[in-house]
Parts: sequence; C-alpha cells; structure tokens
Amino acid sequence: MATRKKPGNGAKTDTGRNRSWGGRFSKGPDQDAQAFTASIGFDIRLLPYDIRGSIAHARMLAACKIISVSDRNAIVRGLKEVQRDIESGAFVPQIADEDIHMAVERALTAKIGPTGAKLHAARSRNDQVVTDVRMFTKDAAAAIDSGIEELQSALLETAKRHPGAIMPGYTHLQRAQPVLLGHHLLAYFDMLERDRGRFADCYHRSDVLPLGSGALAGTTLPIDRRMVAGELGFARVSENSMDSVADRDFVIEFLSAVAILFAHLSRLANEITLWATSEYGFVSLHDKYSTGSSMMPQKKNPDIAELIRGKSGRVYGNLIALLTTVKGLPLAYNSDLQEDKEPLFDSFDTARGSLSLMAALVRSLHFNEETMAEAASDGALMATDLAEHLVLQGLPFRDAHEITGALVKSAISSGRNLNELSDEDLASFCPDFGSNASQLLDARGSVERRCSEGGTAGKLLQRRLRKLARRKRKPLGAALLLAAASLCFSASACGFKTAPRPPADTAPVVESPLKVDVSKGTVDLSWKRSEHSADGLPLYDLEAFVVERSSNGEDYAIIGTIDVRDHDKVRKQAEFSFSDPSPPPGKNLYRVRARNADGQLGPATKAVAVTAGEYAGGKLPD
Repeated sequence: MATRKKPGNGAKTDTGRNRSWGGRFSKGPDQDAQAFTASIGFDIRLLPYDIRGSIAHARMLAACKIISVSDRNAIVRGLKEVQRDIESGAFVPQIADEDIHMAVERALTAKIGPTGAKLHAARSRNDQVVTDVRMFTKDAAAAIDSGIEELQSALLETAKRHPGAIMPGYTHLQRAQPVLLGHHLLAYFDMLERDRGRFADCYHRSDVLPLGSGALAGTTLPIDRRMVAGELGFARVSENSMDSVADRDFVIEFLSAVAILFAHLSRLANEITLWATSEYGFVSLHDKYSTGSSMMPQKKNPDIAELIRGKSGRVYGNLIALLTTVKGLPLAYNSDLQEDKEPLFDSFDTARGSLSLMAALVRSLHFNEETMAEAASDGALMATDLAEHLVLQGLPFRDAHEITGALVKSAISSGRNLNELSDEDLASFCPDFGSNASQLLDARGSVERRCSEGGTAGKLLQRRLRKLARRKRKPLGAALLLAAASLCFSASACGFKTAPRPPADTAPVVESPLKVDVSKGTVDLSWKRSEHSADGLPLYDLEAFVVERSSNGEDYAIIGTIDVRDHDKVRKQAEFSFSDPSPPPGKNLYRVRARNADGQLGPATKAVAVTAGEYAGGKLPD
C-alpha cells in the first residue's frame, strides 16, 4: 500500500503560496500582483451570504455522506463564530486571502483545524462567488423595491394633500394644457410601478442556484443541489454548469433596472429644480433639504434634487462598465468577472440612498397653489378645447385646428389673452362656435372636461387615489428581513421607514396533514392545496410543493418538486399527490412544504413515518 506523502515532502515549501491553488506553483505571487488580483477589499460585503451558503453546503455534504455529521456540526459552529469575529473586528482578512471565500476558510480552519478544509469538497470559488452574488442581488432587488414603494407613498400623500391644485402641463417646456398637480405626480408613480416590475423580473432571474456547478463542469461527488436550493431559498437550480459560473446577466439586469429607475428619479429631480426657480415659483424648498451659497446670502439651492439627477450618470456608467466587461468573454469563468461586484454594490447603495432622500424631499415640498393656478389660467392653454368644441359641431379636426390657430394669432397681435375674447369675437372667426363658447376658456372647466380614461379630470384622480389606497402590496423576495440585515453589513445606507411583512407571515401553509398509502408497493402521499399564508391572508401566488424525506428526522433531502404555478387551470385543483417508487430500506419520514412565487418556503407538515413491512393496510418490501 502506497504511503501518502505530506505536502512539501521532497520539495522546498514556499510559505507565500496560496493554499487554495498553490500546489501547482513553486513560488508565491508578486506582492503587487497579489494586491492587484485580490478582491477582499470589496467582496467582504458578501460575508453573510458566503456564511449562509457554506452552512447549507456543509449540511448537504453530511446528508450525502461526503462528510460526517460530527464534521458538519463543527463546520457549522465554526462558520458562525467566524462571522461574529469578522463583524466584530476580531478577525481581519488579509490581502493574501485574495477573497472573502478564502478568508472564511482560513479563519474556519484556524478555529476547528483540518476539518475546515473539508468544506470545499464539491465546489469551486467560481460557483461559490456567483451563488453569493445571486443571493445579494435578490436581497438588493427586494430592498430597492421597498424603497420605490416608499417614494410612491410620498407621491400619493402629496397628491392627496393637494386634490384640486391646478398647474400648467408642458410639452417642449412650453405651457400646453392645464392639469391637476396630483395627475402630474401620479405620472411618476406609474413610472416607478414599471420599475418595480423590472426589479421583480430581476429577482426571478436571480433566483437560480449555481452552487454545485463546480469550476465549470460539475462534480463527480454525489451531491444534492436541490437540498441546498431549498435551504438557501432558491426557486430552482441551474441546468448548465458552464453557463452557471459564467453568467452575470442577472447583475447586468439589476444595473439596467437601476439605470432606468434613475432616468425616472432624474426627471423628477429636474422638475423639482425647475419648479423651485423664481421663474416658475411652483414650490418652496424645505430648509432641511436645501443648501445655501458660500458667497451669495440670498441663495437656497436644491442640492438634493441636483445630486440625485447627477448620480444618474454614475449608475449608467456602472451598467456600461459591466456590459463592456462581459462582451466577448469566452466560456466559462474568467477573472474579468471579478469586476461585477463594485458596480453592483455602488449602484445599489446609490439607488437606496437616493430613493430614501427623494421620498423625504417630496414629502417636504410646499406647493404654491396660487402661483400654479395663475400660470395655468392663460387662455391659450384652452385652445385645444375650442378646437374640440368645433369638432363636436361637425368640423374636421384639421379645419378646427386651423381656425383656432388663426384665432390665437389674432389675439396675440391685438395684445389680448385668448380668454378675454367674447362669444361675438369667437363667432366672427367661425359661426360654428355658437353661444357660450367663451366659457370653455376656463382652466378649471378644461381640467374637469378631460374625463377620458386616464385623463386629468378631478373625479378620475379621486377614483385613482381611492383605488391605490386600497391596494395591498407584499414585499418582493423570500427573506426581506434577512436581506436588510445582510445588506447593511459594510454598507453606508441602511434602513427604511416602512416595516415589511415578515417572511414567516408570507409563507404558504399546507392546509391538512399528509395522507399515506402504500398499498401498491410505493409510498403515495396526498394533501390539500394551500389557501392561506401563515398570517391567515389569502394566498394567490402558490408556485410549487416540495416533498422531503429523511431517515433520521433531522437531515431532510428534497426528493420531488411539484410545479403548481397558480394560474387558472390549477386554481381549482383541491388535492395533490406524489409517489416515491423506491424508498430506502428501513424507516423513512416524509413531509411537504409549499413555496410561493417569491421562493418563500412555508412550514413543513407534520412528518409521517413509513417503515418497510406492513403499514396503513398496505405493504412495502422488506
């Protein structure tokens, strides 16, 4: 029997070698090169995700008999201690660690000895890092969604405070037609609603577990990827190991969603900046959200709005930077992909802080309703009303448009405002104006007549505000509370004013205990569909049932997933079933959990035990 040599036997050992890959090398890296390639300076932010992923991986390795239960327990205990040490500053990662993954492994091995080195079985830093980044991106999308909702609430509150305020609407920065302030503000609400949809899509496409893909081709070890996916809250596992480690589309999509969000924030910021000028005079800025001049004592500057507008360039640059990085990269992993994290972190922090401040700024604005109403009272803004009145008299719109245009030109030439013209003046241009046409030249009446669906009429605005007040929104993502804690690690911007619904409350509940039938020589399970979340609210987004099996009552492995996406054709199905055709010998315990569209797994049903031999009137083979 060959004797296994200890590392370094028969050769000189360079203590500068990196233990994760140094066996191939006789010398350690150049210090400058090491500092250049290290990512520990910024990817330390992934620590909470790296710890969670490593704990799930260790539990899976034990369940698959790759490591022992005692090794698993030591690794899990050690990982939790490492996280506390790094967060408290008791352990400081070094440049030689290269990245957060090796820093954690070094700290773990220092705590529990050689057992710590067993953790890296069946994984590579390639699939490990993209797993961490996917978890971060999911939580980041959920946090941005919460911030957007806060800004939407600020817009709604402001619209409600000024239900009848009239202002001029603009095209080409020229006064066009009178509109309600609330209608104008809800235009931004709708832009933000589309942003929420984009972040929801990004969350969905980030919700794929890559861990288990290895460096690029998978592993020969008998792992259970679905078990890890269930523990980490991923909805599904990746299907191509090469794409898994090379894919950064989900980060690009997040950066794209942030860039579009900032297009909307920048537009709102620009309007607030214009409205605050003396030339407009529509709003007065609160002292808390404005600054002064170091030279001109009279100045009150809209710095918050201007900076949000300016930061759009930064987040656009982050998107272009990563698009350029991945362009033309051959499969599979390349170190270029290390450049994904700083743009991701920066865009997230910029968006989160900007959303919070924009919501506060909007709430603080004082709108000068009289000034806005006076600006909207110019009769020229009702010229379209006159043209449409002629259309109702039977004239083609092009003819009505030409007649009204000539009327406007004549009024300007004579130095009169359009709303100073009498019925006789109007009739002299076109008899079809008839009597009382001059009444159309009133801003309030113009607004109220625009009652086509989606228009600015007051009754439509009130109806929309009531509808939005009744809507119930659930937070995006399966672990929003955990996301808040994780994202705050090493982050400057943290905390929102609205408390999200706890994930435990949104978890879908399987309504009845499992039924078991073994009469056909298989274990046949059945249960009723989920109707409610854990907090009793109706469940509308059931996605799947997950069937789990254990031989010891502790380490449950996923043995089946039943996709029941909650569209109409399955909504009426009251009962679901699953068959285990070849259960392992001996006693086995089965349980079922429901999963919603956000990936949130509900509580497990009470486990039922099935043992080879007689059970419940049926038989299983011994």
